[in-house]
Amino acid sequence: MNTKQYRIGEFARLTGVKKQTLLWYDKIGLFSPAEVGANGYRYYTLNQFDLFSVIRSFQSIGMSLEEIKNILQNRNPQSSQKIFAQQLKKVQSEITLEENLANSLQQRIEIIRDVKEVNTQSIRIENQSAQFLFRSKSFKDISQEEQAMEISKISNFRYQTNQFGSALGAMVSRNNFLNGKTIYNYYYCEVRAEDSNYIKPQGTYLTGFYHGDYRDTYKIYMEIKRYAQQHHFELGDFSYEQSLIDETLSATSREYLTRVSIPLRDN
Repeated sequence: MNTKQYRIGEFARLTGVKKQTLLWYDKIGLFSPAEVGANGYRYYTLNQFDLFSVIRSFQSIGMSLEEIKNILQNRNPQSSQKIFAQQLKKVQSEITLEENLANSLQQRIEIIRDVKEVNTQSIRIENQSAQFLFRSKSFKDISQEEQAMEISKISNFRYQTNQFGSALGAMVSRNNFLNGKTIYNYYYCEVRAEDSNYIKPQGTYLTGFYHGDYRDTYKIYMEIKRYAQQHHFELGDFSYEQSLIDETLSATSREYLTRVSIPLRDN
């Protein structure tokens, strides 16, 4: 057994930490010197190196000093396996957030790039893929305060999960827009499959764009309705409205660009 003693500065250099780190570990009762001399000097030995390595290994997987202190005395393979599984889940969650952030930023970049090519003067027929959505509860028969809470819940979810690549969206029922009303029935945001509670169906859609203030987007609904009537199309159950250029990207509502897509029913 190696009984050579090292003063705190020497042991700090051996372990690659600052002297203040060892002082703090001692203060909180996590890792103390092997001996404190009558002169007040702290002395460590190489026999303590293994325990110090255990502490550093637990730190490297994201555990706090308090958590490490609590498990050091009773660690065993079973408890360590549980700890590693918990930390793995935490790391995987952090990776997912980072991936969502990267995807959201990329999506924003692509939206800004693609709107330059948008023809806002015509209604188009599009084949659209299915989309995974996180949708609010129905706004039917709930108060304005409850509606605001639902919108806040959806908005908070977007930013808590870093899924903000596209703007908050809204759905209007078929009965509403055919009767000239653009009262929102639901709000939604686009999400990963595992976070979804609703799927926008794949299919053929009539799509139009409105350039200007949100309060005037009803105009594009009327244009889509007229187009469908002229071509004898039957419109589906819900519209899907989403801003491409919104308050995040522009300081003036004149530059806002909103897309409205309504599915076509099979004849």
